[in-house]
Amino acid sequence: MQAIEPHEIARLQKILRRSYLLQTFDDRRNFLTLCGLERLDSVVKLDASIDKFLIGLLAKLFESSTPFSLRQKSELSVFLNFISQVDSSLIESDQEFIQFIIEKHESQTSVYVEEHNSSTTTETATCFLDIQEAPDTTVFFGRNEELETLEEWIIRDKVKLVSLLGMGGIGKTSIAAKYIDTIKYDEYQYIVWKSLKEATPIQEVVSDLIKILSNQTETDSSEDDSKLLKRLVHHINASRCLIVFDNFESVLKSGFRTGAYSEKYESYGRLLSCFGEYSHKSCLLITSREKPKEISLMESLHGLTRTVNVYGLNQANARKIFDLKGIFSGSDSEWATLVTHYAGNPLALKMLANPIKDLLGGNVSEFVEQSIGQGLLEFHDIQDLVARQFERLSDAEKQLMYW
Repeated sequence: MQAIEPHEIARLQKILRRSYLLQTFDDRRNFLTLCGLERLDSVVKLDASIDKFLIGLLAKLFESSTPFSLRQKSELSVFLNFISQVDSSLIESDQEFIQFIIEKHESQTSVYVEEHNSSTTTETATCFLDIQEAPDTTVFFGRNEELETLEEWIIRDKVKLVSLLGMGGIGKTSIAAKYIDTIKYDEYQYIVWKSLKEATPIQEVVSDLIKILSNQTETDSSEDDSKLLKRLVHHINASRCLIVFDNFESVLKSGFRTGAYSEKYESYGRLLSCFGEYSHKSCLLITSREKPKEISLMESLHGLTRTVNVYGLNQANARKIFDLKGIFSGSDSEWATLVTHYAGNPLALKMLANPIKDLLGGNVSEFVEQSIGQGLLEFHDIQDLVARQFERLSDAEKQLMYW
């Protein structure tokens, strides 16, 4: 793999030199904080000229560029991803070049990880990753408590089945993906992410898992569900695996009693029971808007099946979502009203940021008065988000909401 050339670094510096996000001392400090790179404040001269600042910054970013897990982004990639996503003044060719640098850099660091793995003792197995469906978490705020809980339960307590529960848009998928980003590469032999958003039949999901965990030596998918699950249990006991099922509610019956399965998806309940009840080395992490009935039966405070209830962002982290979009004005109490009204839901807040910026010039005070206070402004995307959650309730639950 070719190294990033000096002329490529020079072009990158030229692009960054034009960014409005890096022009002043305050701009630079705020942006590094937003990226989670505030440690660089003490090693880079924030008050230097733009050229000297960029030379020092890029030197430090390339110097500390080795990732410390298989999927975790290096500081250089984090910084460049933020610039590419946030700086609306960048032209298309500049954004394409930044992505080229990121891809080239990540290819180099992945070679480092492979070499590092091969140089460790033979007792340490290389971790196989199949996480293409997991979202990118470059832009991620807060959630330290949830991440620490997952780390404690899955690594220390060896919990076998964990559910992340919360309403749509609350951040369950992002938390699961961020947890994978922070995993040390020697904790597992396999890490696999499966999205159930399209309600994939269990035969397809389990057959694919068996192929992966058997290193493609077992490819027969014609067996019935019971035999497939038995083979899966063998593999999750033979190897230390972390498996993620995202959007588990897709296989649950909408508008019926909570935790019941849609027709032909009942075997997903048996799969959960296999992970929660059988002896094995692995962990299944699911994200869902509803709690499957098997988890309700098996979970306990100190048992090996547990649930993390995911709630909204606090005000400080919620405001960072708006910071990505531009400048907004409002008092602390008005920000608190806005965040509380939408329960700190990250997706809802992202949907609000652009309309408030474009229609009201970023005036949070005006939005709170017109939309929350008087109901004069309507946002159909947010109404759709709430409607989808509401439609998953049973008739009895809907009656309670109306009452």
